[in-house]
Amino acid sequence: MSQNQIDYNRLITFLEEHDTFSHYCKIKITKLEEGYVEAQADMENGICQNYFNGLHGGFMATMTDLLAGTAALSYGKMCMTLQSNLNCIRSVSSGIIRGVGKVLHHGRTTAVVDAYLYDDQDRLICKATYTMFIKDQTLVLD
Repeated sequence: MSQNQIDYNRLITFLEEHDTFSHYCKIKITKLEEGYVEAQADMENGICQNYFNGLHGGFMATMTDLLAGTAALSYGKMCMTLQSNLNCIRSVSSGIIRGVGKVLHHGRTTAVVDAYLYDDQDRLICKATYTMFIKDQTLVLD
């Protein structure tokens, strides 16, 4: 499916309505195009802190998985995570977390995606690489 056949605003709305876990975590997609996605979350949402008041590693994994999956999905084929590698680089305890997902390779059966999380001072706090399985199933937004 080419970029011209995907309505990215409609895809964002579809994901907001159907991805209940990301909705619960209050992660909001702010930009989407073929092979690229941006999202953000507010640390004041009461969900993403660990008991040290820092950003929880599970939340980082959730947000980077959303970024990787959405970036791979932007090509119009269903996908799922095969493998991930997460590097937590900096601790953060408040502010807006901004995420970026970039497809490095999108083949017939796999995609490789890098996902980055930044604090509100634009410092890198997490970097992840995902291998996604690309299903032979076209994305349907119904």
